Amino acid sequence: MPERKFPDTWVHQHRVHDAGLLGYTVELTCPGCGRVRGFDPYALWWLFEQRGWDDRLKHVPRRFRCTPCYIARRRVVRPTLRITNDPATDDTLKRPDALTWKKSVKRRQT
Repeated sequence: MPERKFPDTWVHQHRVHDAGLLGYTVELTCPGCGRVRGFDPYALWWLFEQRGWDDRLKHVPRRFRCTPCYIARRRVVRPTLRITNDPATDDTLKRPDALTWKKSVKRRQT
């Protein structure tokens, strides 16, 4: 999928929160085995928010590793990140409640 060009009036995708605002899925792909997991951006943002992690998209792969590659080869393989329109394939992360999400949107609009 080619990179998207957004007009200047749109929200630029620099953070996981921005992907959630635009309704995109955060997809992580292992370069070692090719395993792909698509995360719900709201749930991924909530995980980063709860743990106090930086939710900039360039920092997201640092927080993940491919577990099958780690078990098989005993080495940490960091995934590559892609933003897609495809539905999320991973449902292990919990979404925040609606009030928490609305407060975060309001906080970022000001």
